[in-house]
Amino acid sequence: MKLPAKYQFFITKTHTTPPPIPLYIPNILCYIRIILAFLSIYTSLKSVDTSPDAHAFFHVSMTAVLWIISCLLDHLDGKLARKFNQCSDLGVILDIIADNILRSCSWISCLVLLLLRHREEDDNCINGEILVLTMVVVGLSSMEWLTMLSTQMLAVLKQKSHWKLIPSDDPGGGNDEDGLMRKNDDGGGPKESYPWWVERIFEKSFYNPVGVITIYGSMSAGMMHFLHLQREVLLKPFPSLGIVFDIARMVAYLGRIIALACEIYFCWDFFTFIVKRDERTKVRMVI
Repeated sequence: MKLPAKYQFFITKTHTTPPPIPLYIPNILCYIRIILAFLSIYTSLKSVDTSPDAHAFFHVSMTAVLWIISCLLDHLDGKLARKFNQCSDLGVILDIIADNILRSCSWISCLVLLLLRHREEDDNCINGEILVLTMVVVGLSSMEWLTMLSTQMLAVLKQKSHWKLIPSDDPGGGNDEDGLMRKNDDGGGPKESYPWWVERIFEKSFYNPVGVITIYGSMSAGMMHFLHLQREVLLKPFPSLGIVFDIARMVAYLGRIIALACEIYFCWDFFTFIVKRDERTKVRMVI
């Protein structure tokens, strides 16, 4: 049965008019991930409650579930961007922001957990564990945001491909989470090469052993450390899984160290570029 002309126009208009870029499906998923990250702080704090009806196991499990859902959405947004042709530079930025917020929230949850336990013990002296974890939280969170600044600025100032766009062995080249690809005028890869160990990590869009460990550690190190601090609650129903959990935790720590090495490299690359750029400007002004 043929629809009236006015309804056909409406359907055609709906299918041909794209939504505003901030309302792209991948971008909406990033907003959801940010909300889940902040919600996880609430559930993690509830897990510290020592009252008889606190349901600590439920809140610890819920915190882990929120983190896992956020990570799964991170994997999904890129696929949806390519499927619905909703790739955008805004999506790249939102994806990085959502990642950084999630990681920061996980480490903050660890620090707040230790501080609350410390307060319950009525100890006026800050112990070494809290001091070290504070330095880790501040250091890693700062480095993640500095890396975001450095890579975005380098991509603009050097007309260089973003760090997520390093060519892979895939026929389609190296894509980021939103499927964007920036090449040289001749159709090649980035204008400048990266160290071999960096390219090894990003090879095949992270789908290699080192890349998988790096991504896993980058996203889950803080989460695994929080679960480690709450291991008595988490593993009480499953004591036999303690060894498996510890192995997963150690692999996450290893991956985070590798990710930190990459972050230091990109920040140093940005710093040296800015210094050299200022030196060239200084020479031209003198001449």
